[in-house]
Amino acid sequence: ALALATGAGATVAIQRVTAPDPRPATVAVRPCAVVDPLSGTTSPPRGSPPSVRLPEQVRLPPGAAVFQYRPGLRVIGRAGDPCTAGGGQAVNSITVRRGSAWTGVFTPVTLGDAATSTCLYFPTSPQADRLRAQGRDCVSDAVGLRDLPTGVPGLRAALSAPVGSDLVGRPPSPYADAALSVLHPGDGGAATVYCTLPWSQADTCTAALTYFYVEAAAEAGAGKAALDEAARLIADHVAASRR
Repeated sequence: ALALATGAGATVAIQRVTAPDPRPATVAVRPCAVVDPLSGTTSPPRGSPPSVRLPEQVRLPPGAAVFQYRPGLRVIGRAGDPCTAGGGQAVNSITVRRGSAWTGVFTPVTLGDAATSTCLYFPTSPQADRLRAQGRDCVSDAVGLRDLPTGVPGLRAALSAPVGSDLVGRPPSPYADAALSVLHPGDGGAATVYCTLPWSQADTCTAALTYFYVEAAAEAGAGKAALDEAARLIADHVAASRR
């Protein structure tokens, strides 16, 4: 943009450079291969999913991409890593992984998975109380577990370190190690996004957790102010996750 400045009897045109918005309106989506849980065979990706519009709270870092198995099951991960989806007839997980560096989303399908995820990430929720009333030993060993305010009645969210990430190991220190879970009303269990990446790529973890949360909370009716505040708290959580 041009601005005019007047001084000493002369008028000078000054070029003002306006930085572009780093949040793209739409981004291409990459498909995921599918792993059969019984045979272990992997089917190659089928076709290319359409582009998606990113929420304004999400900035896609350089070297990151959005991966999708189906609408509603997406994750942000490193663009150069392979993506696989699994879960049989009801695919319920998507993982972008190379070695011990990964991002992923897990949504429970069975009643057992739903109960386990509820107790793990939301042990003080009404859903967890109902499970205890049914005789279930509903306890949590999640590290650093704390609530993330949603601003939506009945919608709960929690921040923590990934549980079970020792199963796939961890990158050499320093690395980011963060997770976020969402629990909707009802007994469907908690959906969780995980991220363990080298510290130099911690911004990809921030993007992955924020994208997952904003999609879920906005669909449940969260307003812009609540989403902006959640995005800030998620960024703080990732910043504190250095290991």
